Amino acid sequence: MTDSGGPYSRPSSAAAYTGQAPLHSPSSHPSVASRGSRSSLRRQAAIAAGSASASASASASASIQQQQQPPQPPPPHPPQPPSEPPPPPPPPPRFTQLFTTVTSTTHPSNRTTTHHPTVHYIFADDDPDILTEALAHHHRNPSDDEPPDPDDEEEEQQQQQQPDHPQHPPVPDRAVVLDIVPDPSSPAGYEVVWASSLAPDWAVVGARVGRTDGGGSGTLQGGSGGGGGMLTLRIEGVAVEPGARRRRQAATPEPSGGGMAEG
Repeated sequence: MTDSGGPYSRPSSAAAYTGQAPLHSPSSHPSVASRGSRSSLRRQAAIAAGSASASASASASASIQQQQQPPQPPPPHPPQPPSEPPPPPPPPPRFTQLFTTVTSTTHPSNRTTTHHPTVHYIFADDDPDILTEALAHHHRNPSDDEPPDPDDEEEEQQQQQQPDHPQHPPVPDRAVVLDIVPDPSSPAGYEVVWASSLAPDWAVVGARVGRTDGGGSGTLQGGSGGGGGMLTLRIEGVAVEPGARRRRQAATPEPSGGGMAEG
């Protein structure tokens, strides 16, 4: 049934919506509430930016202050107690007479002889003239001071007349000067630091101080310390036979001098 109109007639839905004004009409200007909310957001953003800038400035200033601070000195070491001085070295053993042997090897025959020489002791606090006199005595020719003994000449003639009697050359009188000093590290307590022969045909090749074991066997004592054995001095040297020395000098060619040619 169609209603043709009247006071109580209800319009259609489209017309009703068309005839009524909207509740919120659009406007080109935002509302006051929206403007306030945006300004508050800007204010909060500015406050946050200022806080971040202030914190960054504080961190930078703190780092600069840390860099500008001078380095702290290391903590002082605790005082060390005074070190005790090293103990003094032990005194050298008592010096006694040396049981001295001289072993000589003669070239070119390789004949080896060992004998006990006469030892003269000259200490550091002795008169130096003693050493001078001893050196002069060994450099002096005995034939200039003493005439030949007739008994020695007769004995030499008898030996020459006996062909079976072995001919031993006389032992030459040679002198050796040695310097012996205390040495705590040496088993004997002493050491030879210098040795020299005064004879032109004999040279020192070795010299050392030892100490016997005290048992009478004559062997050197090992280990360290002085011990109670006898001090020994062993000297080794080489000699050249007089004949070999003369032959060597004769075989050595003399240096040739310059020549001059005559025209």
